[in-house]
Amino acid sequence: MLWIDKYRPKKLSDLTLHPEITDRLERLADSPNFPHLLVYGPEGSGRKTRVLALLHKMFGASVQTVRASQYEYTTGSKKAEIPVLMSNYHIELTPADAGNDDRVVVQQIIKEIASTIPVNQKKEARSFKVVVLNDVDRLSQLAQQALRRTMERYASSCRIVFVANSTSRLILPLRSRCLPVRVPAPSEEDIVQCMNRVADKELNIDCDDEGLARVAAQSRGDLRRALLVMQAMVTQFQQVNASTPLVAAEYELILRDIAATVVKKQEPSALVGIRSHLYTLLGALITPTTILETLVREIALLLRNDVVKMEMTFSATTYSSRINQGSMPIVHIEAFLARTMMLIAQSVWDDTLSVLGGSNPYTSDGQELSVGVFFRLVTLACMRAFRDEDCTAWVLETGIGGQYDHTNVVTPTASCITRLGMSFLIIDHTATVYMHTPTPSPSCITRLGMDHEHLLGSDIVSIAQAKAGIIKRERPCVTLPQHPLAMREIRDKAKRVHAPLSVVVPPYDMEGDTPLQGVYQRENAALSREVYRQMSGCDHDGIPLLAEGDVSWPDGAHTVDSVQSAMVWVRHSSRAPSGVPQVLVFGSDRRRNWREMLRHISEGMGPGPVHALFVPRSMSFQSTTPSPSQSGVDSGTQEMARYWDTLREGQEGERGEALVCVEHLPQRLLEIASDSEAMPYVPGTALPTHPTEGVRDMDVVCTGSLYLVGGVGRVLGVDMQGRRF
Repeated sequence: MLWIDKYRPKKLSDLTLHPEITDRLERLADSPNFPHLLVYGPEGSGRKTRVLALLHKMFGASVQTVRASQYEYTTGSKKAEIPVLMSNYHIELTPADAGNDDRVVVQQIIKEIASTIPVNQKKEARSFKVVVLNDVDRLSQLAQQALRRTMERYASSCRIVFVANSTSRLILPLRSRCLPVRVPAPSEEDIVQCMNRVADKELNIDCDDEGLARVAAQSRGDLRRALLVMQAMVTQFQQVNASTPLVAAEYELILRDIAATVVKKQEPSALVGIRSHLYTLLGALITPTTILETLVREIALLLRNDVVKMEMTFSATTYSSRINQGSMPIVHIEAFLARTMMLIAQSVWDDTLSVLGGSNPYTSDGQELSVGVFFRLVTLACMRAFRDEDCTAWVLETGIGGQYDHTNVVTPTASCITRLGMSFLIIDHTATVYMHTPTPSPSCITRLGMDHEHLLGSDIVSIAQAKAGIIKRERPCVTLPQHPLAMREIRDKAKRVHAPLSVVVPPYDMEGDTPLQGVYQRENAALSREVYRQMSGCDHDGIPLLAEGDVSWPDGAHTVDSVQSAMVWVRHSSRAPSGVPQVLVFGSDRRRNWREMLRHISEGMGPGPVHALFVPRSMSFQSTTPSPSQSGVDSGTQEMARYWDTLREGQEGERGEALVCVEHLPQRLLEIASDSEAMPYVPGTALPTHPTEGVRDMDVVCTGSLYLVGGVGRVLGVDMQGRRF
């Protein structure tokens, strides 16, 4: 037996909550002029319990003996039934369960009951019957109007007790004809006391106040719900303490999943998937109002935007009213969910515009995104995806760097970051590094060169001005020695925003401390050390460095300066014996100064024979490798091959070869290593890492683009560990 029925108080004297209301009801029971009553309050506050205890006071214990019946009513040519509970002195029913036929129920059944005079009324102290109507706030306007006339006509033989959640949906004539009795929700302390009394009456229940307090907090003032949860926990876990998992109703779990879908996925397909769950809930007799209220509560818990919460709550009131007026509640529940999806999706765009400073992200022709804005939009989309996946921390790499960089949307004052509630770390060239540290996070600018000229400008001054845009107000900035004109721009920007500027100067003394090769790598390592020192407060001796080992660190040099530095490293680090074929794999964005890069590569690789393979920078990674006959060689790749031939004119070696796609590279490398075209390459397998029968060693230099280095490693099956790239 359920505890809510087993331990329900039967008499007014048994009630312990709200003693002032109990005293008032006792006086009403003793009064010869008993009025119509309107008992209202939240679910689980004890409204029905007080009404039944009042009837017990008025008519005695026999009022507790009830029988279930079905009352038949006729609407048009259709006959229907509605369940009722009745005793010799009262009848209890819920007219709202009849839906749009609630007016007919009021006109036929209640009139029939109210018009019947008790047979032995002269011997009874009470000469009237009592009709208890549940959920009267769900009645239609027509039913309430009909009920008003019934109350007036049969006032001498019938008293009506209305039970409602709220009076806001009742028409004024009904409220004015009743004595209102408001039953407030019990406090959490009251709920804990009630559960303790039940636990004392039950045997072998292991519970403590902390566990009961958790149940009371979850019940949200609903005593019925608290007792049901407590009984379910005792039945399932035999205890109620701080470590006992809380039990939720199955319909709540379904609605919780629906709320998560609404917040994460604002698409028509998501709404279609939700529909079947709504039909299941309605078929299980979960009221539409309960579904709507639970959805509002669960969605609000997942939202961080207070404006969306407010607008969603306002729309919920509209659809709640329509549910009461209409005949198909699922239509209005789906409309509410669609409206909420639209509000959430719109809020994401509003947050985006606020981060962008309220500017229009489109150009004057309305077609293309302005410089830098596209990357910020993509970043915000990624941030929202991270939030939807419940990420607590993430690393954001910079892109173009400077004032146009997408990481500029992530600032300590960015409203969207506050709403996302995530910690973050940004690290790379010209980046602002944000971490949870006691000191301000510094901006970091590596050595500047001629790069992204089509976006930043064609001279070092314009590029420095754009790159200096990463410096944040009153936050430290760390940089390396720069071109005098570039350093002037950096100093000017730091001075304007009151940002302390530090310059890490040579000697860097990084040899032996890091496996990263090349001067530029030692510069970057020294710069990283200084950034870490300012963030953590540690001296250099306490800063961790990369471990030594047989590990290679791929680097896709893509500017003239970086290629020049890379070739210096190639000349000094090459361990290939004489006679080993040299292979160049090159690919670059045509907007870069690839001719100057190839010139430095040609000088760095020396006069010996070189097999130069040129690969398109765009990577397709198709499941089926195309053949040369299926698609032509990219014109830009052909132009690079011809220019290489011009540079190597008069030197020994094969002519530059332009490949159709990166997927053709493994077969070509195998042919060069075996000096034969007879050895086939099996796609998806790694090339030999050591000389084998028929396959000789070779020295491969792959450069021009980081995309290219990664793509080559992918098609070769190389994991970048112990390989030279």
